Amino acid sequence: DQRDVFRRERAHGTIKCLPYVVANFLAGLPCLTVIAFIATTFVVQLADLNGYGTYFLNLLLSLVVAESLMHVIGSVQPHYIVGIALGAATYGMFMLCQGFMVPKRDIPAGWEWGYHLAFQTYAFK
Repeated sequence: DQRDVFRRERAHGTIKCLPYVVANFLAGLPCLTVIAFIATTFVVQLADLNGYGTYFLNLLLSLVVAESLMHVIGSVQPHYIVGIALGAATYGMFMLCQGFMVPKRDIPAGWEWGYHLAFQTYAFK
């Protein structure tokens, strides 16, 4: 398990948090870029959209934020399955509150914070 190795190495002083996080981010960035490139190629051609670069950048940044949020949830929750469930619940709440499925005017007053917190809210504007 990567968490156990990180804790052991950090306890011995052989690794620090910031270089580990930056290296983990940089290692995942090429895969996210390929996913965004392939998805953008298909969607832009099939939907006959203009603005390939804008769609690609929007999708890439959304994937980076989603991946980073899952890393945060994974670091807080030690159990793998519970972490996946928390991530799915978080993204489900985001989908309901971001203004795509439910318009902002129809979101109950107590849930408006979810509209501002959901990262895809700003991609739809």
